[in-house]
Amino acid sequence: MKLSPSSKTQKHTLAILTALLVLGLSACAKPASDSPQSTSTAQPDAQPLATSTLEIKTTPVPTQTTAPQEASAQIDSGMIVFSMADGLYTHLFAYNPNNLAPTRLTGYNWDDDDPAISPDGTQIAFSSNREGQWEIYVLNLKTDSLLRVTNSKNYDGSPAWSPDGQYLIYQTMNGDHLDLIIQSIADPSSAPIQLTSDAGNNFSPTWSPDGRTIAFITDRSGKNAIWLADLQTPDDRFKIIASAEDEDYAHPAWSPDGSQLAWCSKSPDQSIRVIALSDPTSIRTVGVGCNPVWSPDGKTLLALFDQPNEQYLVGYDVSAGIINLPMMRFDQSIHSLDWKGAAASQTILNYLDLQSLPGQEPLFSTQLTLPTSSTGRSGVVALEKVNVENAYLADSSNESFAALRKALGQRIGWDYLNTLDNAYLPLSAPASPGIEPNWLFTGRAVAVNSVPMDANWLVVTREDYSGQTYWRLWLKCLDQTGLCGEPIRAMIWDFSARYSSDTTAYENGGALAKSPSGYWFDLTEYAHRFGWERLPAQSNWRSYLPGSLFNTFVYSESKTWQQAMLEIYPPEALEAAGYAIH
Repeated sequence: MKLSPSSKTQKHTLAILTALLVLGLSACAKPASDSPQSTSTAQPDAQPLATSTLEIKTTPVPTQTTAPQEASAQIDSGMIVFSMADGLYTHLFAYNPNNLAPTRLTGYNWDDDDPAISPDGTQIAFSSNREGQWEIYVLNLKTDSLLRVTNSKNYDGSPAWSPDGQYLIYQTMNGDHLDLIIQSIADPSSAPIQLTSDAGNNFSPTWSPDGRTIAFITDRSGKNAIWLADLQTPDDRFKIIASAEDEDYAHPAWSPDGSQLAWCSKSPDQSIRVIALSDPTSIRTVGVGCNPVWSPDGKTLLALFDQPNEQYLVGYDVSAGIINLPMMRFDQSIHSLDWKGAAASQTILNYLDLQSLPGQEPLFSTQLTLPTSSTGRSGVVALEKVNVENAYLADSSNESFAALRKALGQRIGWDYLNTLDNAYLPLSAPASPGIEPNWLFTGRAVAVNSVPMDANWLVVTREDYSGQTYWRLWLKCLDQTGLCGEPIRAMIWDFSARYSSDTTAYENGGALAKSPSGYWFDLTEYAHRFGWERLPAQSNWRSYLPGSLFNTFVYSESKTWQQAMLEIYPPEALEAAGYAIH
């Protein structure tokens, strides 16, 4: 497969540039640490390769010279940086399991995501919407200065460093799809270089340690597959390294010595795969999880083990395929990870010593307004200006719903939660057959409005955990200029395909479909911040759409369905309605 569409002149130019890379003939460049304070100057359009320059210094491949160490000692030699949901926004955190609890690196009223630590450990590249739209920034940890790298008026995200620390590659919204762009950090005023220009989305780039190859995800062949872009070869530049008809791949990551590539498979269950580049048939599974990153010595793969309503950070011994770092539970969603060695650890610790970030305000405060009976029961309260037949929720959950509705409306630009398919159902109300237990009876659940799905303002992605199917809901942002949301990088699930003439789609309850273009907001992740969790689809969901429960959210506060029911009903009322009390 070839880089397209580009002229022979462009291919010849890139060949010359990458030859310089191989020879290590890099011009002396101003260090990125001397970057000025944040600037918002207009970014020039990406230039054709024929008029661009790209000279990357090769760096020595790291080798392990000491005897094997305990996992805790390996962690002590480095620092993990990740982005995580933090109140209304997403912020950057630093973490070391032995000597540093998750500590905020950023913490103001905007989102910071996709951290990437520079090879020398002195800078962090990341994406942020702090000035309205998603752009790439570089934080200098030594000088506490911030460089704005892009000003494209489009979504820019997922930066990755060249091994010499002089360039970044990142993904950008180009029309209706994502492409990959290379930008000099040594000379931020230089024109960006466009690496991909094919139809389809190209994203999650990562630079090989020798600087010669870019690994990335593309859906141009119909499924999210792992491709490589060989910067040395102007012809037949791209090749597929891993793909499958029944799997979606994500998050490629190079080992520190460049000999192996890890990624995660997201279908049907999450698993971490590793391939030795010298043997294309060597693909093996190391463990379960996603978003893999390598330890500085290349012996451990750190990953996120996703569960429906929580995440775990877990480390695997790459050779043995066993857990070698204690699992750490996170209630909020971690979006991306990076891990660098001792230089980054000390620099980040020094930076944290000088920071004073604002405290995190609670998202809402529960106020119980109904009197509690002698048995401890409460009741339901009316929802304000919500279009639904029974506009009530339990006294314990109405404040969280109101706070979620307000915050969500501000983010997406329209009041999605002003209309619901269902809220509280009294015991006398008819309910959908085959839904057991039905959380709508508790007053702690809502079925959000499914009508926008018909107008393509609501889409879902399918996620499977331990044999159970869950759904992630995405809402289309009213403003489609990049001020809200992000592109969806996973394939969506099309329930309507079950009604087509495709017998396979009918039997499967739908089919995978290409993600829509534009900017979308993750309702499922945002609702979770306010305590609203999703439910697994029931076993009959393929033939019975209500059984999918795709639009049902529950505010359980760790209570069982029976405990929630007993908060508002006496046992005899439940028994009279046919519910057994244990």
